[in-house]
Amino acid sequence: MEFEGKQLQEIKEAIGEEMVKLERRAKDVEEKDEKSATLLKEIELREKIMGSKNLELVAKEEQLQVLKDLLDLREKNSMVDFAVNVDSQIKSIAELDPENPCESVLLGNKICGRDVLLEKANSSPKMSGRDSPENAENSQSCKRRKSSRETKGKPPDRLV
Repeated sequence: MEFEGKQLQEIKEAIGEEMVKLERRAKDVEEKDEKSATLLKEIELREKIMGSKNLELVAKEEQLQVLKDLLDLREKNSMVDFAVNVDSQIKSIAELDPENPCESVLLGNKICGRDVLLEKANSSPKMSGRDSPENAENSQSCKRRKSSRETKGKPPDRLV
């Protein structure tokens, strides 16, 4: 029995040693689990921070795109406003003296710029014959007629 008692005692000691080792391992695992949990929390926080930064970047990119779109619209609107303004100026020029389009063309060249007026003249169905853009470009004859009328002191004669 003594032999069995010794073996039993050795087995108990071995079990005790194994229990101590297992407890140490359990503590190590717990510490590692705590470290892992802490690292996981840090990683989650970093992901949230990066996610919020990414969201901020996306929001800023969207804001920039909206601003670009607004600038494009403003540019288009200004072009439309300019075209409407030029059209209204051309109409007012044509209304100045419908009987003498040469003077209107000369005045239009000064106000609107020659190309814009000639484009408008080319698209206008009213101009034909002596009023055509080809004749309008020959502004020297218009100037000569105008200056001769002014020097003679006569009222301008209307060409029919």
